[in-house]
Amino acid sequence: MERVYLFGAYVALCVILLRALRRAKTLRAIAFGLINFGFFWAIFFRGEPGGALWLLRYAGIVALHYLALAFADARKSRKLFALAQVLPLAVLVAAKIDSAIHFIGISYVAFRLIYLSVEVREELVPLPSPAEMLAYAFFVPLIQVGPISPFRPFKEALDAPQPLPWFAALVRILMGLVKFRLIAEAFRPLTPPLLFFDELRHGPFDLVVAGGAELIYLYCDFSGYVDVMIGIAALLGFAVKENFQSPLSARNIQDFWNRWHISLTHFMRDIVYNPLLKVLGKRYKQAVGYDQVVASCILVTFLLTGIWHGFTLNFLAYGIFHAFGLVVFYYYNGWLRRRLGVRLKAYLASPIVAAGARILTLSFVCTSFFLFSLDAGKLRELVAIVSHRH
Repeated sequence: MERVYLFGAYVALCVILLRALRRAKTLRAIAFGLINFGFFWAIFFRGEPGGALWLLRYAGIVALHYLALAFADARKSRKLFALAQVLPLAVLVAAKIDSAIHFIGISYVAFRLIYLSVEVREELVPLPSPAEMLAYAFFVPLIQVGPISPFRPFKEALDAPQPLPWFAALVRILMGLVKFRLIAEAFRPLTPPLLFFDELRHGPFDLVVAGGAELIYLYCDFSGYVDVMIGIAALLGFAVKENFQSPLSARNIQDFWNRWHISLTHFMRDIVYNPLLKVLGKRYKQAVGYDQVVASCILVTFLLTGIWHGFTLNFLAYGIFHAFGLVVFYYYNGWLRRRLGVRLKAYLASPIVAAGARILTLSFVCTSFFLFSLDAGKLRELVAIVSHRH
C-alpha cells in the first residue's frame, strides 16, 4: 500500500512542477530528472538492504553510458556508438546470468539506453542533456515492466507539455487494475504451477484448462499492469508506446508477436533481427539462399528473446519453440502465396479459415507457456502427473 501512496505523490508532484515550470525548459528538465531519480529510489529501494548501494550502481551505469554516448556523438563514430551500447548490454547479461544481481527493471533501463544510442547515432534526436538523460533513464512508470519507449516522443513531451487527458488516463488505469487485480487473480489458481502440483489426479484435459488459464493470466497480469503505467504516464503528459493490441485475436504466430509485448518485439527487430539480416544477407544470400538466412536470423532473435526472460533452460526452450513456429509460418506463408496466387485474398477472408488459424495460433502459444512457467524438473513431474505415473 505504501507504494501506491508513493506513486500518488509522484504523480501529484510531477504534474505541479511540469505545469509550474512550463516556460522554464531547462529548469523543468532538471526538476523532472531529479523527481524521477528520487522516486525511483523511494518506490523501489527505500528500506531494502543495500538499497543506497544499488541506487549508486544504477547511477554509475547511466553516467558511464552517457559519457560514452557523448564521446561517440562528438566524434560521429559508429564504432564508438556500438561501444556505448556495450555497457548497459553487459550489465543486462550479467543480471540475467547471476540471480544474485538484483537490478530491478534493469532490462527496461538497459533497452532504453540502447535505443537512445541508436537514435543519437542516426541523428533522430540530439544528445540529451544530463537532466534529460536522468529523467529518461529513470522514468518511474516504465521502470518495472516497460514498455520500451524511444527517447524522441519522451523529449517532445518534456519540451512542450500537452493538455492532460485526465479522463482517458484514469479509465486506462481503472481498466488495468481490473485486469491484473481481478481477472488475472481469478485465473491464477488454474495455471500450470498451481493446478497440477496439489497431490490430486489430473488428466490430459487439465492441460487444455491450464494452458488457456496461463494465457489469460499472463495477458491480464502483464497488460493490466502496463495499462496502469501507461495511464500514469498519460497523466503527466507523456504518450507511451502501446505494448498489447488484442493478442488473443492473432491469426498466426507472426501476428501474435506483432500484438504481444510489442515494444520488445520492435526492439528485437530493430536492434537484432534487421541488422543481422542485413549483414548475413549480403554475405550468405547467394551461398545458402535468402530464406535460409531469414530462418537463421529468426532463430538467433528468438534465442535471445527467450534468454532475455531468464537465463534458464526452460526460457531457452521457450525462445526456440517460438523460433520454430515463426520459421514454419515463414515457409508456409511463402508456399501458400505461390500456391494460391490471386486466390489468396479470398482464402484469407474466409471466416472458417480465420477461426481455424486463430485456434491453431492460440493453441501453439498456450503450449509454449508451459515452457515459460515451468522449469525442466516441473515439466518432467507434470508429464508423470498427467500420465498417472506420479
